[in-house]
Amino acid sequence: MVQAARSGRQNIAEASMASATSKETEIKLTNVARANYLLSQQIKQLETAFIKEGGLRERMTKARIN
Repeated sequence: MVQAARSGRQNIAEASMASATSKETEIKLTNVARANYLLSQQIKQLETAFIKEGGLRERMTKARIN
């Protein structure tokens, strides 16, 4: 009976640790998703600027002419 009670406590402790790991993993995945979103937004802005202003060669030519 003592072993069964100890096993129950051990199971609860292990489940609690597994739950914490799951929460950590969830937080990490959420942070990865946020970083991915921010990077995609930055790429879109850079693409828009490239289309609007041109690349390095175009900007250098414009600077020489002006």
